[in-house]
Amino acid sequence: MPQKTNLNVNPYYEDFDANKNFYKILFRPGYSIQGRELTQVQSILQNQIESFGRYAFKQGELVIPGEVGLNTKLDYVKLSSVSEVAVNVGNDIVYKKYDITQLVGQQLRGLTSGVIASVLSANLATEASADTLYVSYQNSGNSNTETTFRQGETLEVIDGVNTPLMVVGTDGSVLPTSISVTDPDSGITSSLESPAMGYASAVKVEEGIYFVNGYFVRNDEQLLVIDEYYNRPSAKVGFTIREEIVTPEEDPSLYDNSIGSSNYTAPGGHRLRIRLDLKEFALDAITDKNFIQLLTVSRGLVQRKVSVADYSIIEQTLARRTYDESGDYVVDNFSIDIREYAQKDSNRGI
Repeated sequence: MPQKTNLNVNPYYEDFDANKNFYKILFRPGYSIQGRELTQVQSILQNQIESFGRYAFKQGELVIPGEVGLNTKLDYVKLSSVSEVAVNVGNDIVYKKYDITQLVGQQLRGLTSGVIASVLSANLATEASADTLYVSYQNSGNSNTETTFRQGETLEVIDGVNTPLMVVGTDGSVLPTSISVTDPDSGITSSLESPAMGYASAVKVEEGIYFVNGYFVRNDEQLLVIDEYYNRPSAKVGFTIREEIVTPEEDPSLYDNSIGSSNYTAPGGHRLRIRLDLKEFALDAITDKNFIQLLTVSRGLVQRKVSVADYSIIEQTLARRTYDESGDYVVDNFSIDIREYAQKDSNRGI
């Protein structure tokens, strides 16, 4: 499956056609080089890579693992309040509500419990939910017995500069106080209480490489919360493919750096970028070829997960295929000498 972005447009005019069977561009002295020729050099090489890739891999297949995993015990903490912080606006200092998504990667300490946790993800409040942090607890607190924050206690950012104080909510005081859960088989929806702290569900993908649209594309490490306040989710999770043209105006690193720094009077070429974004869909959702399915979860249990094609175990793969095709069978029969058990008058049991 080739790239979807059409480059045979202004200003690229990249009109490479594999059916013409051109495998080299032969530049000649004294003749100017065309921009499309430079682009087609890449297209010819890319066509060769894609041809081999399509022989060895399917679209969306995992080439170099990034591990894919489901966590149904991701601790969430609903916040009842987040303090304002000072922000410089021109020559004035104003106070604004802190964006808690900036806390990802930082550590929090409970001022009462002494428990420390790392922030893995954060969701901003909506009309139906409170500001929520998703954390991994690091210690057992002052009493050596507490493993989570306390409801109603204040949290501070460890070694934070101009960061807020946050107050953990209490059961029934922070939204949502209940959640709706739909059974994937029966379709019946029921309502469950949603406490101030509990378990959420998330899928994490480590950095790896996938075969996508004829390219071997690297993905970033990503964490996607698929159910904010419930640990028995049902969903299918995977990558959506995003192709985009990046210009020097969007990325200053594309300006000429011949003098050791970006020369803003000499913009360079554009770039074709392919990104893989982790996304969740309902189990019965219809997806297109732009979606690479990595994981299928039903009621908190993994039903299907992407696996790497390991060509070092080709012998086992062939043996398994033969067994699936032919079952158990014998190539050479054993030589058997059948004799009666009872022996009498030296008849050797015959």
